[in-house]
Order: sequence, then structure tokens, then C-alpha cells
Amino acid sequence: MEYKGFSDVVAPFTMGAGYDNDKLSTPAEIGIGASYVMDEHTVAIDYKRIQWSSCKGYEDFEWDDQDVISLGYEYNAKNWAARVGYNYASSPISEQTYTGMNTANLSAGVVNTFNLLGFPAIVESHYAVGGTYNLSDVTSVDLAFTYAPEVSNTYTNFVNQDITTKHSQTGLTAQVNFVF
Repeated sequence: MEYKGFSDVVAPFTMGAGYDNDKLSTPAEIGIGASYVMDEHTVAIDYKRIQWSSCKGYEDFEWDDQDVISLGYEYNAKNWAARVGYNYASSPISEQTYTGMNTANLSAGVVNTFNLLGFPAIVESHYAVGGTYNLSDVTSVDLAFTYAPEVSNTYTNFVNQDITTKHSQTGLTAQVNFVF
């Protein structure tokens, strides 16, 4: 995808080194999963590898490939279902070595700064709980809550100072489904 003006947003982080890439691609994903159903109970496990390192845009910021493991459980009764899940994904960003103000190290500091301030993809664990209630044969209601506990990373920025980013996530989803 091409984002007009993305390079303008990135420019302040490049300290005049220039950045003219307005393209961000969706990374390739390779995955496998399995589930086991026994009466009302379903247990599932999924694994996927997200290939950030060869993805346009993200490769410029030294993103690593990411391993993601998801576990889930569902209890499915006649008119309702309850679910819980856990997701672990290793952070795709890591601190780039920065040892001082020269051209090679300036680039590392710029990457560190942009990754922590622009795309702080540092949250690794997500917990989820949710459920479905069937109002009729064609209508149901879903409700879900997702929580990722706060994590913190400190990297050296482009002026040899430590910067710290804290990140957590909370999400609540409600939806009505119609089957036709």
C-alpha cells in the first residue's frame, strides 16, 4: 500500500538523512493450527511466522520476523458460547547498536527512535475473554475483551540519549450478527 505523506512523517526522525519511501506492505504470514473438539469443549492452538524483515517499509526500520503462538478454549452450549484465549508474539523490534555520532551509528539511533516513538510494537502477551449469545436462529450477539499488560523498552536515540516507551492495550468489542 502506498501512503501519501508517510515519508513526511518519518522525515523528522531521519535528521536530514532523507527517507522517501511511502510504501508499507502487508507482511507474508506462514501458519499452522489445530483444534480438538470434545462435546461442548474446543481447544485450539495456532502458530504463525510473520515475515516483517522482507516487508517493504518495515525492512527499512530493521524489524525482525515474528513468531506468534495462540491458545484458545471454547465452551459451546446450545444458545451461547464462552471463550478464553492467550496470544504470545515476540516483539519484531530490537535495539540497534548505537555508539556515537557518526553516519553508521546515526542510522541505528534513528531506527531506535522511530521504532519506539512511531511504531512501538513491544507488547508481547495478549489475554482475551468473550462469548456469543444466540438470540434466534439468525441473530446473535458477541462480546469480547482483550488485554495486553504494560511493557517498557529503553533504547538509545539519535542524539545518544535513552528514550523509554511504555505500551499496553485494552480492547472491548461488541457486535450483532445476522445470518441470511
